[in-house]
Amino acid sequence: MSQLAKDLIKRMLTVTPADRLGSFHGADKDIQSHPFFDDIDWDGVLEKKLKVPFEPKVSDPLDGSNFDDYSKLEAKVKKEKLSMLTGAEQKLFKNF
Repeated sequence: MSQLAKDLIKRMLTVTPADRLGSFHGADKDIQSHPFFDDIDWDGVLEKKLKVPFEPKVSDPLDGSNFDDYSKLEAKVKKEKLSMLTGAEQKLFKNF
């Protein structure tokens, strides 16, 4: 992952709202002006004039063939017994 992508994610996931990118009036402009998006033609996006870099082939609106199959994982998770977070795990989320 690029440093710009990491910076964007870090700034959007900041715990303190006053420091968080995109948490106040004009949030969309704040996010769009981040250097990660320097190559994006936002007017072209808004006007739907840009060519998409990849267009998946689908047979119908419910076609999920372009996604990985996680059905075996889901079955395994359903069988596992859910448990409470440990004290150490809970501390990781203290400020959220």
